[in-house]
Amino acid sequence: MTTDVEKTEWSLPGATDVPRDDLQLQMEVYRETILLRGFEGETNWVKTVSADEIANAFTRHLGFSSGLLPQEALWWGQGETGQTVALWRPPQVWPVALQREAFKPPARLRIPMPGLVFVCSPARSPWVYAALERPRDPEQRLYRTPAFNVFRDGRVCPEATSSPRRWDASRSPSSSPSSRSPGTPGSGRRGTPTTCNRYGRSSMERLITRMRTLFPSAPWVTRWRPRRADVATDGSAPRPVGHLVNHPTGLVGLQGIGFDYVLGAGGLYVQSESANLTARVLVAPCTVRGLTPVTEKVELAHGPIPPGLFEQGLDWFLDDPDTERFFAVRWDGLSYRLVVPPQTGTATSLEYAPPAGVVAEFHSHGTSRAFFSKTDDKDEQGFRIYGVVGRLDTDLPELSLRVGVYGHFAPADWPQVFDGPPPGVRLTGDDANLTEKEVIECLTALTTSSCRTTPG
Repeated sequence: MTTDVEKTEWSLPGATDVPRDDLQLQMEVYRETILLRGFEGETNWVKTVSADEIANAFTRHLGFSSGLLPQEALWWGQGETGQTVALWRPPQVWPVALQREAFKPPARLRIPMPGLVFVCSPARSPWVYAALERPRDPEQRLYRTPAFNVFRDGRVCPEATSSPRRWDASRSPSSSPSSRSPGTPGSGRRGTPTTCNRYGRSSMERLITRMRTLFPSAPWVTRWRPRRADVATDGSAPRPVGHLVNHPTGLVGLQGIGFDYVLGAGGLYVQSESANLTARVLVAPCTVRGLTPVTEKVELAHGPIPPGLFEQGLDWFLDDPDTERFFAVRWDGLSYRLVVPPQTGTATSLEYAPPAGVVAEFHSHGTSRAFFSKTDDKDEQGFRIYGVVGRLDTDLPELSLRVGVYGHFAPADWPQVFDGPPPGVRLTGDDANLTEKEVIECLTALTTSSCRTTPG
């Protein structure tokens, strides 16, 4: 029940001498119109007003300031829930903590992520979106963040973040949306999850495999984290080369983003991991008492290479056995495929444009034996499988395989690289007894190594 009155009275208990509070303005909100009615003595007036005019009247004497904004701030705004700021973070490798079991230390990973746009506000979990580049237009398209604890609308799971009640716009996100306890987005009703459940190692590895495909050249360190929490990092900038010692209680030391040297009971090893290959090889054998043994490992992330691809490359070599040639194998996201870049070869030299993102490289030595020359050692400084084919003038050409870890080499076996028996080649390790003529040929070739150049 409502009562129309011309003037309001003070609602104070008891008798007072306070005068009546006269009505000055009255706002009437209708479905399509807002009227402002004024009372000035015995005169009344009415006029139509807009919502903007009303807002300006109430905020005319209020001051708004964003404070000091971060360098990569995209925009700042003030809304009904308080201030909001959007921050840009370029593509980079983020540290991620995977909580597999409650009350146990999380697993520490490093995952390359695309460019991220964080939309932050006080006391609320941020929104985060992926972007191909730094947004420069309000209409620019954003994408879902490839993280398990981000909802379909971009909101980060509340259990995975810590949002301060008093928030400073100058503070930038210190961790990615997939840090701490990752959840399962979009699993509940109305676009929200029923709970932020923990997920298993297999789900995380599927995400890592996908990210490796999208970022094949990113530095990966995911499997050899030191098992002691007090030696995982010292808070300094990432180092290109790590140094670890394999004690009985676990690995101790600092890990690098490129590769690591690992000292174990059997000597010094070098290890690295990329989107395509995982390898740990012995580079200096010795006996170190008191340490735990380290095992060698060569593993292709997408499985062995089909031998048919090598057979196609071998046919390419046999088409011109007197000329050095080159081919590579690349993972295109779905399968392995052969890559033959532009090249110019002679009987003793080879010039080619090196392809990027390949799993393995192979070159021929014509009618000479299949061996890695000093020039090969100098050129093959990447992280991949290398192969050389020789004796192309015989019924059974030779093949020599090795894995290269940034200048360190170790022999590789055919089953470690290919699936199935070798097609039409003989592995050099199958016959270690060389004739006197073959020994002279090898020594001569080593002193006059063939010239391989890679333009650009």
